[in-house]
Parts: sequence; C-alpha cells; structure tokens
Amino acid sequence: MTTNIVNRKVEAHENITTPAGTFKCCKISEDVKSKMGFVNVQLHNVTWIVKDIGTIRRESYNKKGKLSSTSELIKIVR
Repeated sequence: MTTNIVNRKVEAHENITTPAGTFKCCKISEDVKSKMGFVNVQLHNVTWIVKDIGTIRRESYNKKGKLSSTSELIKIVR
C-alpha cells in the first residue's frame, strides 16, 4: 500500500463548536492519494486542530467532492 499526502496547507483560523465546546482552531486541508494493488483512492481532507488538544473535527470528501465521512470531538476527560 502506498499513500501520498499532497497540497497540505493552512486554510484559516476558525472557531469550531462541537459537543465538547467551542475552540479556536487551525483549519488544514490536504489531498490524499492511496494505492493498494489495483485499487486507487483519492480523498480531500479538511481538519481543524487545536494546540495541546489535537484534532477537533475532520471531514473527508471523495474525488467528486461529496462528503464521505466526518469525525469530531465530543468530550474532553482530564
């Protein structure tokens, strides 16, 4: 399996609200190209990250631009 992550860039600084609260995040986008045997997969990911916490929200889009999956922080336990 081969995975290449290209075109990674900081898009913006945004406030994101999830069930865990509201956070000032760094929005990062990237293109992912994976190949496993004869199967090729292309995705576009958008991730919102907070220093000292990590990923707050992530969205993945297929090669046609349709949202295919999301994940978000729902609780912080200290």
